[in-house]
Amino acid sequence: MFPIVGGGLLILLTLFVRIRSVALFLDPPNAVLSPNMLALHWITAFGGSFTTTPQTLQGTPVLRVTYQKSTTGFGEDRIEQIANVLTAPIVLSAKNSSFKLPNGAPITDVAATVLFEDSVQIVAWDQTECSGQGYHVFGVNGKAIPQPAWVYVAHELSHAFHNALGTSPPAGVEIQAILDENAHRAQHGLPLRDPGSHKGGCGPGPVQWWLPSFPFDLLKELIKSNP
Repeated sequence: MFPIVGGGLLILLTLFVRIRSVALFLDPPNAVLSPNMLALHWITAFGGSFTTTPQTLQGTPVLRVTYQKSTTGFGEDRIEQIANVLTAPIVLSAKNSSFKLPNGAPITDVAATVLFEDSVQIVAWDQTECSGQGYHVFGVNGKAIPQPAWVYVAHELSHAFHNALGTSPPAGVEIQAILDENAHRAQHGLPLRDPGSHKGGCGPGPVQWWLPSFPFDLLKELIKSNP
């Protein structure tokens, strides 16, 4: 796994820098039913197929991901752009709830974030969903709404994507990411998040997004597309 603390310049959250190209990698380098890969399948509405190739990035074994979409939607188009069109590294890195951020805080304080290791953007995210409690944010009606893991992964990938393109605004980066998040939510029929609110936290209740709602009829196709 990437040495998140120490060994190179590491900056928490968003930097407004231009990175010349983007490519998508997975850490740890597990495919098929790994949390990282399942998050990507949720983001792309289980449409299309992924191909993974073992590589080494800054001395760390990773999987390089490419994506062939079969339908058009916000999630499919965004992952196609990240994985195929551009080429400097974005690493999707699943963590446990005990993982500490560079400032010493637990990852459960934020659910997910973008970290920098030199020129590599690392999307670190809590694969346990706050140890099974789930996360919540606030909807356009002011009430708490669930924040499934794949949604907060998509939110942070939005930050990384705009960082890479140099399209992160000097102000309003969270509004930009929440608007992207809402496009993902709308595609899946989820309640929309209030772009003016960055509040949220652990709860309500276990979500277990990768098991009860997982479409097992696609299992064979996933295994075939991720050898």
